[in-house]
Amino acid sequence: MIDWLSVRIPVRLPAPIAGGHTVKLDREGAVVLTTPHRLMVEGSFSSSLSIRAPSIGELEISGNLAKWLAGHNLWGSDCPISLLWAALERLEGMPGVLPGSLSSIGLDGPASLGATILTRIDCTGMLLLDALADVRAFLRSAELTGRMTHRGRGVMDEGTLVFGHARGKAFTRSQIVMYAKGPETLKHRLPDFMMTDPEVRSWVDRCLRVEVRLGRLELQETG
Repeated sequence: MIDWLSVRIPVRLPAPIAGGHTVKLDREGAVVLTTPHRLMVEGSFSSSLSIRAPSIGELEISGNLAKWLAGHNLWGSDCPISLLWAALERLEGMPGVLPGSLSSIGLDGPASLGATILTRIDCTGMLLLDALADVRAFLRSAELTGRMTHRGRGVMDEGTLVFGHARGKAFTRSQIVMYAKGPETLKHRLPDFMMTDPEVRSWVDRCLRVEVRLGRLELQETG
């Protein structure tokens, strides 16, 4: 499934979109530079999506679209176009977010997203083991013995094993990330009806989450 998505979409907006601005002044108090902030949009399940349009010709969207739409990212669409269009349709109905209808800004359906530029995409999946103990054992072993071409050994960061660790900076090429999904859902909770379902809890505790994260430079080079 597709988890995180960051995109720039060509559009025709009546005005830029921002959630505020940072303004730089010169010594006399005149404005030298204005930087638009992202507008954080809450979904139905408290997950946030950020949008911004620094100009009237391009809309930026970034976030965990799967979780923003459904409240969880245990499973979902593996098509970035359909996922993005579903998010746009949800944004269209939110007052104060997008001006007018999607068609009024030049978006007439999923086919109109062909010129969209991807700047990050997380391609994710679940590997099912026998128990949570087995998931943790695999992660310990992979940390000690695993190596990734051009990325070397993995780095364990708060229970998450990262190959291609960016050392505190935003990655721009690629990473492979692995972690136990069960404990992660206790930090980033699922919807209540899932958290109280014993079958969901039993299944998710057996899941090893694997994410292939592709960043801006990697996506540019591969087209």
